[in-house]
Amino acid sequence: MARVIPAKARTVKERNVVYRMGHPVEIQDEELYYHLIRSGKLRNADQELRPIDAPKILPKLRPGTYVTVVREQGLGDVLMVLVVIRALKARYPELQFSLATGRWYLPILTGLDFLAQVESLFEMRGMRGNVIDLRNVPERSADRESVDRIEIFARACGVEVQDYSLPICPVPDEARRKVRGMLGDGPVIALAVRGSTHVRTWPIENVRRFAVLAAASGWTVAVLDGARFEMPEHRLIRNLTGEIGLEQSVAVIAESEFCISPDSGLQHIAEAVGTKCLALYSTTPPALRIGHYRHVKAIWRESLPCVPCFDRGCPAAPCMRIAPEVVLRGIENWEKLAMATNVDASVLPIAPAIRIEREAQIMESWPQCVAV
Repeated sequence: MARVIPAKARTVKERNVVYRMGHPVEIQDEELYYHLIRSGKLRNADQELRPIDAPKILPKLRPGTYVTVVREQGLGDVLMVLVVIRALKARYPELQFSLATGRWYLPILTGLDFLAQVESLFEMRGMRGNVIDLRNVPERSADRESVDRIEIFARACGVEVQDYSLPICPVPDEARRKVRGMLGDGPVIALAVRGSTHVRTWPIENVRRFAVLAAASGWTVAVLDGARFEMPEHRLIRNLTGEIGLEQSVAVIAESEFCISPDSGLQHIAEAVGTKCLALYSTTPPALRIGHYRHVKAIWRESLPCVPCFDRGCPAAPCMRIAPEVVLRGIENWEKLAMATNVDASVLPIAPAIRIEREAQIMESWPQCVAV
């Protein structure tokens, strides 16, 4: 657990809880803790981080000095930060770099050769100097709507990135064998259910329809999510939601021929392990997330007047109304896809374009298209 108190004001009210200066409140939920800290209104009563201006300070540090890079949440962001830390280690090989992040990421990051240590920020205690604090950096950047996210992290650290491949610990052979036993011998599609927000999440009915369509085409569909979701009964649908953790999910994706994911962490895992991924984008231009990737391609409804909204969002989220048929067709015609494809301008670049006169028609029109 961790304890929080107001950073400046005498009292702070957050999510209907009042926090008072001098009265630490114990937080059991790690995600809630990160939300409170990132608000800027509260701080950890048992932890003192001393940030540095990395471009100015790093060249002056003595050999062997430990530098702690902090990025607590967002699986994709954490993997992008690793790209930057690797570049920092290449530029300053005499320094020791560690990463403080969410506990749930530690198993797939521990053991990378350019990291002296990976630790849980939630459990870290005491004073820590020489900190490169990347919390809120891209979120508050003036360039967040025009510059690739890796580049934003790199600028904050004062380093240029040459190698954009995403680092991750290799999947053990034993884990691969175990996963293959669960999935069977046929071709596999790993299907991610949710994004980080509803505006980045494919409607659940589309997830289920896609699973049925893909299974009917001979694919084994491994459905992945941390929470439990009901899926249609089919001999080729493996509903792993709520049953396996991040380590096993990485192994599933590594053993899959394709991954289908919204703009969420599993698309970055697919890139890291070299599995082809068709990502469903909504609020953010794909080039700002996957512009440097080799294994991920995106489809999105770029023609909608509200796209991109950069997560300003709306309850209806029409940007995520992409039919399962067009997603399956994208997999079948993978080589013909560009890095990002506007599904409203054409039904992928592989079938005749259909004019969409009204919003509801998009769900009715895709099945009419015949792939070339």
